[in-house]
Amino acid sequence: MTFTGTAEDVVAIQPDLSILVTYEEGANLLSALVTAGVDPAKMIGLDAFFQPRIADLATAGTDATAVDGFQALGAMGNRAFLQRLYDDDPNGQVANAAQAYDCAVMLSLATAVVDAGDADSLALAMIDVTGDGVTCTTYADCLDKLNAGENINYDGVSGQIQLDENGDPTFARFTTAKLEGGVVTDIQSSDVDIADIRRQQEAYAAAA
Repeated sequence: MTFTGTAEDVVAIQPDLSILVTYEEGANLLSALVTAGVDPAKMIGLDAFFQPRIADLATAGTDATAVDGFQALGAMGNRAFLQRLYDDDPNGQVANAAQAYDCAVMLSLATAVVDAGDADSLALAMIDVTGDGVTCTTYADCLDKLNAGENINYDGVSGQIQLDENGDPTFARFTTAKLEGGVVTDIQSSDVDIADIRRQQEAYAAAA
């Protein structure tokens, strides 16, 4: 898939900032934009651009530093988890990996709660294992605490996890990174209290 026409349109518009929302085609889009003359520092890519070899893929293995300054933003989990994925498979796609990992752990813990007769359904147990209780961050530690009769609060690699009564997440962890020297670097994470944002929105709406 080529994006020559798209890149030409962007150059013609001359935006202050371009947001790239892609998946597997991200490297091709970034390549087309840079080739057309768009400054990498004036672009931000979402989750798919955390792929460890994104600079090499976007420059076809020539000069990976040609995309230096490009930034990425996504719900990717913490730096340690992202580095584990990079080390395991430098060519892998890491988008949604943190969420998938935590879902697997939560389902396993919820299954243990249901099997023990402490919850009537997996849906309710998922809320239980991420609610009020002793904080634990690994499957083994959480399971040990459950077997010891403790209530647990699983916080995973995707950040603090706390589900509301509908099973919706109330926290999110966002990760930022940039390309320097042809590699993904300067990886940082910050947590956002979604429930607090919703409360503020409701307060603003009521005051309007």
